[in-house]
Amino acid sequence: MEQSELKAKTARGLLWGGLNNGVQQLISVVLGLVLLNKLSPADYGLVGMLAIFIGVANTLQEGGFTSALTNRPQYRHEDFNAVFWFSIAVSLSIYSILWFCAPLIADFFGHGELVLIARVQFLTFVFNSMSIAHNAFLFKNMMVRQRASYDLVAALVSAVIAVWLALGGYGYWALVVHSVSFSAIGALLKWSFVPWKPSLHITMKPVREMLGFSVNLVASSLITQVQTNIFSIILGKKFTKQDVGYYSQGMKWSNLMLSMFTGIFVSVSQPVFSEISCDRERQLRVFRKLSSLVSLMVFPVMLGIAFVGNEFISLINPEFLPCVPVLQTYCVYCIASAIYCIYTQLAISHGLSRLCLKINTANALAQIAAALISYRFGMVTMAVTVTVINYAVLLAWHFAAGGLVGFRLGNLLGNTLPYLLLTAVALALAWVASLPFEGVAVVMMVKIAVAAALYLTMLYMFNKPLFLEAFQLMKRKRI
Repeated sequence: MEQSELKAKTARGLLWGGLNNGVQQLISVVLGLVLLNKLSPADYGLVGMLAIFIGVANTLQEGGFTSALTNRPQYRHEDFNAVFWFSIAVSLSIYSILWFCAPLIADFFGHGELVLIARVQFLTFVFNSMSIAHNAFLFKNMMVRQRASYDLVAALVSAVIAVWLALGGYGYWALVVHSVSFSAIGALLKWSFVPWKPSLHITMKPVREMLGFSVNLVASSLITQVQTNIFSIILGKKFTKQDVGYYSQGMKWSNLMLSMFTGIFVSVSQPVFSEISCDRERQLRVFRKLSSLVSLMVFPVMLGIAFVGNEFISLINPEFLPCVPVLQTYCVYCIASAIYCIYTQLAISHGLSRLCLKINTANALAQIAAALISYRFGMVTMAVTVTVINYAVLLAWHFAAGGLVGFRLGNLLGNTLPYLLLTAVALALAWVASLPFEGVAVVMMVKIAVAAALYLTMLYMFNKPLFLEAFQLMKRKRI
């Protein structure tokens, strides 16, 4: 692919990826605000106890085949067809096992209502399995706009259903039905409109060929899922379901923004890196630009959320105020995760799935050990401990994957510290500007408005090339 064509396709991918994730997060925020006001911490705690099972099952059914298919040099129908049928077979097998394990899960946590909740909630990965090959087709061909349209429709319809249930007093069922309906509607739309269609001419040879690469990604993702959700299990076993609700809400709002950033950049980074895998200098230029763009966005958004966290939760439901310190800590945690997501996509494009497995294993072991030691000192201490470890993981990713394209530590610092400094200055001045005002809503609005205006103004004043290039692209409608 020509450089100009690839650049245009990347720009369109970032635009539509940003639009898709931005609108989805907006829907999630509105939905979250409604549900946060109508549901209790216990409702969130019950559903949060199942997060690890959903995450592990989704990882097993996907099998790392999206990345494996993207790395294959040519499109072949039989490759996607094999992944389609394999994913469905795996998901049905897992669902059958978990159906019978639901009473054991309920007994473990001491909440009998989890039996029915689990059996309904676990339908999400059955529906997800039906569109894995379709997602891989869209991903490989960088059809970000098409996937955005399907995901947005599914997000909007499932959100309306969840709000209706919450307003009707159905409690935690609003959360359960929301996730199940999102998966089902998304699968239906992709079956209907994605150009690729499955066939009954089935051969598992492509799955066997990709298994060596994908198995490392599966193991890596499994470890990450366990590491991410082990905290809810620890708290759910040792503390109350209200505590699990506070912790899950603290993680939720920060992870909401993290998923937006990773969704934007993952949607284009691996396909682009794979396309230019033989041109190291070109990969370096793309990597530097993507990492700079991540830093430009992630610092003001994540630190901004932490900055207004207390006011935000106070406005929605003061009952959840104990989650604010966890929310603020995880906002800092997610900055590192957003930055090193680009490193992981670079490594995957080079076929280094084993590297992902090694780093994620070390990360998970360290974070789980830290959680088991620190949870007795409280939720905030546990969150701070795992956040420190996550920055060590960022450095590990830099030294392990940055060398693939000659991206040095000085480059990393040069790409991140200026945006951190500008964000810190903007937030400090916004805090000073908010002091004369009273009222939670007014203070929050002043902080957001002043911080955003100052940050954008400083970017323009300091003539940041990336900011100006993005502005000019949108102004000329080249993307």
